Amino acid sequence: MLGRISSSTCPIKSSKSSDIVREGLICCYEFSTPGSYSSSAGSTVTDLVGNSDGLTKNSPGYTLPVGQTAGYLQFNGTNQYLVTQTNLNPKLSPANTSTVISVFVWAYMTDNGVIVSELGQTTINTSWHDSQIERVAGTVKFSVWSNGAGFASSIATSTDVWYYIGFTYDGSTLTGYINGSSAGSVVYSRSTPYNVGSTGLYYGLANNDSTNLGDGTYANCRLGAFHVYNTAISTTQVLSNFNAQRSRYGV
Repeated sequence: MLGRISSSTCPIKSSKSSDIVREGLICCYEFSTPGSYSSSAGSTVTDLVGNSDGLTKNSPGYTLPVGQTAGYLQFNGTNQYLVTQTNLNPKLSPANTSTVISVFVWAYMTDNGVIVSELGQTTINTSWHDSQIERVAGTVKFSVWSNGAGFASSIATSTDVWYYIGFTYDGSTLTGYINGSSAGSVVYSRSTPYNVGSTGLYYGLANNDSTNLGDGTYANCRLGAFHVYNTAISTTQVLSNFNAQRSRYGV
Protein backbone atom coordinates (compact mmCIF):
# COMPACT_ATOMS: atom_id res chain seq x y z
CA MET A 1 0.00 0.00 0.00
CA LEU A 2 1.07 3.49 -0.82
CA GLY A 3 -2.51 2.24 1.11
CA ARG A 4 2.75 13.69 20.94
CA ILE A 5 2.13 18.53 20.23
CA SER A 6 3.17 18.23 23.84
CA SER A 7 0.98 16.28 26.21
CA SER A 8 0.06 19.53 27.95
CA THR A 9 -3.55 20.68 28.04
CA CYS A 10 -4.76 21.81 24.62
CA PRO A 11 -7.05 24.84 24.25
CA ILE A 12 -10.58 24.07 23.13
CA LYS A 13 -12.73 26.73 21.49
CA SER A 14 -16.04 25.63 23.02
CA SER A 15 -17.14 24.73 26.54
CA LYS A 16 -19.34 21.99 25.07
CA SER A 17 -16.27 19.86 24.37
CA SER A 18 -14.24 20.81 27.43
CA ASP A 19 -15.84 17.85 29.22
CA ILE A 20 -13.53 15.38 27.42
CA VAL A 21 -9.90 14.66 28.28
CA ARG A 22 -7.78 17.44 26.81
CA GLU A 23 -4.25 16.14 27.45
CA GLY A 24 -2.75 15.26 24.07
CA LEU A 25 -5.90 16.13 22.10
CA ILE A 26 -4.82 17.16 18.58
CA CYS A 27 -8.09 17.03 16.64
CA CYS A 28 -11.63 17.45 17.93
CA TYR A 29 -14.85 17.59 15.90
CA GLU A 30 -18.10 17.93 17.85
CA PHE A 31 -21.16 17.97 15.61
CA SER A 32 -23.29 18.97 18.61
CA THR A 33 -21.35 22.22 18.88
CA PRO A 34 -22.03 25.21 16.59
CA GLY A 35 -18.37 26.19 17.01
CA SER A 36 -17.44 22.96 15.22
CA TYR A 37 -20.42 22.46 12.91
CA SER A 38 -23.97 23.67 12.36
CA SER A 39 -26.64 23.45 9.68
CA SER A 40 -25.27 26.66 8.14
CA ALA A 41 -21.64 25.53 8.10
CA GLY A 42 -21.68 24.15 4.56
CA SER A 43 -18.89 21.66 3.89
CA THR A 44 -16.39 22.87 6.51
CA VAL A 45 -16.02 21.25 9.93
CA THR A 46 -14.00 23.26 12.44
CA ASP A 47 -11.43 21.51 14.60
CA LEU A 48 -12.02 22.78 18.14
CA VAL A 49 -8.30 22.58 18.95
CA GLY A 50 -7.40 24.43 15.77
CA ASN A 51 -5.11 21.91 14.07
CA SER A 52 -7.03 20.33 11.20
CA ASP A 53 -10.45 21.40 9.95
CA GLY A 54 -12.46 18.85 7.99
CA LEU A 55 -14.23 18.94 4.65
CA THR A 56 -17.40 16.99 3.90
CA LYS A 57 -17.86 15.45 0.46
CA ASN A 58 -21.13 15.00 -1.46
CA SER A 59 -23.23 16.82 1.12
CA PRO A 60 -23.95 14.53 4.07
CA GLY A 61 -27.02 15.69 5.96
CA TYR A 62 -26.92 17.43 9.32
CA THR A 63 -29.50 16.89 12.05
CA LEU A 64 -29.99 18.43 15.46
CA PRO A 65 -33.16 16.79 16.82
CA VAL A 66 -35.64 19.18 18.44
CA GLY A 67 -35.11 19.32 22.19
CA GLN A 68 -31.87 17.33 22.05
CA THR A 69 -28.20 18.26 22.25
CA ALA A 70 -26.70 15.52 20.05
CA GLY A 71 -26.33 16.93 16.57
CA TYR A 72 -24.82 14.62 13.96
CA LEU A 73 -23.77 14.21 10.36
CA GLN A 74 -25.64 11.52 8.42
CA PHE A 75 -23.62 9.63 5.79
CA ASN A 76 -25.55 7.74 3.11
CA GLY A 77 -23.33 4.68 2.60
CA THR A 78 -22.98 5.48 -1.11
CA ASN A 79 -20.61 8.40 -1.68
CA GLN A 80 -20.62 10.74 1.32
CA TYR A 81 -17.62 11.12 3.61
CA LEU A 82 -15.42 13.60 5.50
CA VAL A 83 -11.67 14.18 5.26
CA THR A 84 -9.35 16.13 7.57
CA GLN A 85 -7.52 18.87 5.68
CA THR A 86 -4.29 19.68 7.54
CA ASN A 87 -1.37 17.35 8.18
CA LEU A 88 -1.35 16.10 11.79
CA ASN A 89 2.19 14.66 11.67
CA PRO A 90 3.75 17.78 13.26
CA LYS A 91 1.33 17.45 16.20
CA LEU A 92 2.54 13.98 17.17
CA SER A 93 4.93 13.52 20.09
CA PRO A 94 7.66 13.35 19.05
CA ALA A 95 6.63 15.25 15.91
CA ASN A 96 6.30 13.23 12.71
CA THR A 97 7.97 10.03 13.91
CA SER A 98 5.74 8.88 16.77
CA THR A 99 3.51 5.85 16.25
CA VAL A 100 1.55 6.50 19.48
CA ILE A 101 -2.07 7.51 18.81
CA SER A 102 -5.67 7.31 20.05
CA VAL A 103 -8.67 7.67 17.73
CA PHE A 104 -12.34 7.73 18.81
CA VAL A 105 -15.76 8.50 17.35
CA TRP A 106 -19.34 8.70 18.50
CA ALA A 107 -21.07 6.55 15.88
CA TYR A 108 -24.59 5.29 15.18
CA MET A 109 -24.24 2.52 12.62
CA THR A 110 -27.07 1.40 10.39
CA ASP A 111 -25.01 -0.98 8.23
CA ASN A 112 -21.47 -2.24 7.67
CA GLY A 113 -18.66 -0.08 6.33
CA VAL A 114 -15.53 1.94 7.08
CA ILE A 115 -15.92 4.31 10.01
CA VAL A 116 -12.35 5.69 10.22
CA SER A 117 -9.50 5.37 7.75
CA GLU A 118 -5.95 6.68 7.97
CA LEU A 119 -4.63 8.60 4.96
CA GLY A 120 -1.29 9.97 3.84
CA GLN A 121 -3.02 12.71 1.85
CA THR A 122 -6.45 14.34 1.54
CA THR A 123 -7.59 12.04 -1.27
CA ILE A 124 -9.16 8.69 -0.36
CA ASN A 125 -8.14 5.40 -1.95
CA THR A 126 -4.87 6.61 -3.41
CA SER A 127 -1.25 6.48 -2.25
CA TRP A 128 -1.23 5.68 1.53
CA HIS A 129 -4.56 4.58 3.03
CA ASP A 130 -5.86 1.94 5.42
CA SER A 131 -9.12 1.27 7.25
CA GLN A 132 -8.66 1.39 11.02
CA ILE A 133 -12.20 1.17 12.46
CA GLU A 134 -14.74 -0.74 10.40
CA ARG A 135 -17.99 -2.61 10.86
CA VAL A 136 -17.72 -5.99 9.11
CA ALA A 137 -20.61 -8.46 9.01
CA GLY A 138 -22.13 -6.86 12.09
CA THR A 139 -18.92 -6.67 14.16
CA VAL A 140 -16.62 -3.70 14.74
CA LYS A 141 -12.99 -4.40 13.85
CA PHE A 142 -9.83 -2.46 14.68
CA SER A 143 -6.42 -2.31 13.03
CA VAL A 144 -3.37 -0.19 12.28
CA TRP A 145 -1.15 -0.59 9.23
CA SER A 146 0.12 -3.14 8.32
CA ASN A 147 -1.85 -5.72 10.17
CA GLY A 148 -4.26 -7.14 7.65
CA ALA A 149 -7.72 -7.97 8.90
CA GLY A 150 -7.08 -6.59 12.38
CA PHE A 151 -9.09 -7.98 15.29
CA ALA A 152 -12.79 -8.14 16.08
CA SER A 153 -14.36 -6.39 19.04
CA SER A 154 -15.20 -8.70 21.93
CA ILE A 155 -18.17 -6.43 22.72
CA ALA A 156 -21.24 -6.77 20.52
CA THR A 157 -22.59 -3.67 18.79
CA SER A 158 -26.07 -3.35 17.32
CA THR A 159 -27.33 -1.12 14.55
CA ASP A 160 -29.34 1.99 15.38
CA VAL A 161 -27.61 2.59 18.72
CA TRP A 162 -25.02 5.24 19.65
CA TYR A 163 -21.56 4.00 20.68
CA TYR A 164 -18.27 5.63 21.65
CA ILE A 165 -15.86 3.54 19.55
CA GLY A 166 -12.13 3.79 19.16
CA PHE A 167 -8.65 2.53 19.88
CA THR A 168 -5.36 3.40 21.52
CA TYR A 169 -1.90 2.40 20.32
CA ASP A 170 0.95 2.80 22.82
CA GLY A 171 3.84 1.90 20.54
CA SER A 172 3.34 -1.86 20.76
CA THR A 173 -0.23 -2.71 21.79
CA LEU A 174 -3.45 -1.84 19.99
CA THR A 175 -6.49 -1.78 22.29
CA GLY A 176 -10.04 -1.36 21.04
CA TYR A 177 -12.81 0.20 23.10
CA ILE A 178 -16.59 0.25 23.03
CA ASN A 179 -18.40 2.64 25.39
CA GLY A 180 -15.43 3.00 27.70
CA SER A 181 -14.71 -0.72 28.06
CA SER A 182 -11.82 -2.62 26.52
CA ALA A 183 -12.98 -4.68 23.54
CA GLY A 184 -9.71 -6.57 23.09
CA SER A 185 -6.04 -5.88 22.49
CA VAL A 186 -3.27 -7.24 20.28
CA VAL A 187 0.47 -6.60 20.05
CA TYR A 188 1.13 -4.98 16.67
CA SER A 189 3.98 -3.14 14.98
CA ARG A 190 2.48 -0.01 13.47
CA SER A 191 3.79 1.77 10.40
CA THR A 192 2.66 5.31 9.67
CA PRO A 193 2.60 7.35 6.46
CA TYR A 194 5.75 9.11 7.67
CA ASN A 195 7.56 5.77 8.02
CA VAL A 196 7.30 5.24 4.27
CA GLY A 197 8.11 8.75 3.17
CA SER A 198 4.68 10.40 3.09
CA THR A 199 4.58 13.91 4.49
CA GLY A 200 0.98 13.75 5.66
CA LEU A 201 -1.27 12.25 8.32
CA TYR A 202 -4.98 12.68 7.62
CA TYR A 203 -8.20 10.83 8.41
CA GLY A 204 -11.25 9.88 6.41
CA LEU A 205 -14.61 9.28 8.07
CA ALA A 206 -17.26 7.03 6.49
CA ASN A 207 -15.33 6.73 3.19
CA ASN A 208 -14.76 3.52 1.28
CA ASP A 209 -11.29 1.97 1.41
CA SER A 210 -9.80 -0.76 -0.74
CA THR A 211 -7.29 -1.51 2.03
CA ASN A 212 -9.92 -2.67 4.46
CA LEU A 213 -10.78 -5.10 7.26
CA GLY A 214 -13.27 -7.17 5.30
CA ASP A 215 -15.98 -4.82 4.07
CA GLY A 216 -14.47 -1.61 2.73
CA THR A 217 -17.66 0.20 1.72
CA TYR A 218 -18.86 3.70 2.50
CA ALA A 219 -20.53 3.67 5.91
CA ASN A 220 -24.23 4.31 6.30
CA CYS A 221 -23.98 5.92 9.71
CA ARG A 222 -24.37 8.95 11.89
CA LEU A 223 -21.28 10.55 13.41
CA GLY A 224 -21.51 12.80 16.45
CA ALA A 225 -17.85 13.43 17.30
CA PHE A 226 -14.27 12.62 16.29
CA HIS A 227 -11.33 12.76 18.72
CA VAL A 228 -7.62 12.19 17.99
CA TYR A 229 -4.91 12.17 20.67
CA ASN A 230 -1.13 12.03 20.30
CA THR A 231 -0.98 9.83 23.39
CA ALA A 232 -2.34 6.40 24.22
CA ILE A 233 -4.99 7.65 26.61
CA SER A 234 -5.65 5.36 29.56
CA THR A 235 -8.67 3.12 30.08
CA THR A 236 -9.72 5.52 32.84
CA GLN A 237 -9.56 8.44 30.40
CA VAL A 238 -11.50 6.57 27.72
CA LEU A 239 -14.23 5.82 30.26
CA SER A 240 -14.19 9.45 31.39
CA ASN A 241 -14.80 10.63 27.81
CA PHE A 242 -17.66 8.17 27.40
CA ASN A 243 -19.31 9.17 30.67
CA ALA A 244 -18.84 12.88 29.95
CA GLN A 245 -20.81 12.75 26.70
CA ARG A 246 -23.08 9.71 26.89
CA SER A 247 -26.12 11.70 28.01
CA ARG A 248 -26.02 13.63 24.70
CA TYR A 249 -26.62 10.39 22.87
CA GLY A 250 -29.10 8.76 25.23
CA VAL A 251 -26.67 6.02 26.25
